[in-house]
Amino acid sequence: MKIAVCVSGACRSGVKNRDFRRNYDNLKICFPDADFYYGAWKGDEAIVEKHFSDQNVTYFDEPEMHYHPFIDIDMDENMGKLNKSISHATSNLAFRERSSHQTKQIIAHCKLINTLPQKYDIIVRCRYDTIVYNGANFEQYINSSYSSQCAIGFAVLKIKTDTNAFTNVQEQCGNDYHRSFLFDQLIIYYNDLLNTAKVFEMHQQKKLIAAEHGWWQVLSGGIRHRCIAGWANPDKSVNTIFL
Repeated sequence: MKIAVCVSGACRSGVKNRDFRRNYDNLKICFPDADFYYGAWKGDEAIVEKHFSDQNVTYFDEPEMHYHPFIDIDMDENMGKLNKSISHATSNLAFRERSSHQTKQIIAHCKLINTLPQKYDIIVRCRYDTIVYNGANFEQYINSSYSSQCAIGFAVLKIKTDTNAFTNVQEQCGNDYHRSFLFDQLIIYYNDLLNTAKVFEMHQQKKLIAAEHGWWQVLSGGIRHRCIAGWANPDKSVNTIFL
């Protein structure tokens, strides 16, 4: 089975002065047989070259946002947590600004996917600040994604002082974290699920939703995803003993 690990988006860590090549080191432990690819926005060349001078990194133009990916989308039905995010973006100015850029991570991944030199069976998507538990074994989820042709997302929900929340995994079946929502700190998905041309079209038509809801939108549509709690999170949210 051919596996590609694709790291993209803003090249930064949530931990001050962190050498986040260590995030890559953990990924390499967990996905030893995968090919690795990196994408970043133009303008981030200095920080990328500082941390990943030995990697081939592809640079992309950062997209202009011409709509708000929560406030300006049309929803015809109650979609659980998505409705809460829309309400929050409407009432909270800080969240409104932060979430206004949260489709860019999806676009960055699609741009990187379009540069891959060969067809892969499984794609592992993550960010530069994603840290994975180096004792994790993702093999069962890779096999499940391939056999079921689904997307499987990972994130940690509990506070970072709870070390078990990071090192253990459990499937989340609650409606808020399953309906219209795909954990996105690390996503394992069957390659044919993603139609990059469709994603770019949705962006132009102001239909692409932000963050976890957008990943659900482009990789699942409600029928092809699972959310797993544990094993992957942004480094700023993980106990320092794992960094």
